[in-house]
Amino acid sequence: ADRISRFCSVMTAIADYEKRLSRLVIEGFLELAPGRIRPFGIFDPARAGERVPTFAFEVAGLTATETKRRLWEESGVQIADGNHYSAAVVRHLGRPEGICRASFAHYDNLETASRFLEAVRRVAACPARPSRQ
Repeated sequence: ADRISRFCSVMTAIADYEKRLSRLVIEGFLELAPGRIRPFGIFDPARAGERVPTFAFEVAGLTATETKRRLWEESGVQIADGNHYSAAVVRHLGRPEGICRASFAHYDNLETASRFLEAVRRVAACPARPSRQ
């Protein structure tokens, strides 16, 4: 019983921490370049506990692959791009070439999430530039 109780306590602490991460990223996205960032999913800070800290989004004027490349090249921030094994969802969103996904978990810290938001802000603030081949 003690082992189960400790396990439940740890899982509750992880859920609470991931809720804090989600709320930080949601609030950050809401402050980023209005009209330049389009988040998908639950983006109401009051509902942060209803989601996991994985965020699908797009930056206006950039493909998911371009956004991913720029975040890495300009800030050393790595995200995923593509359909994330949900081709039907991506098609439903009208983004057949894919969307961006940033994922956080209990082993990330709030500084990592803030660094991600700052990198996205910089990418969204600058017009698209040609790819370096």
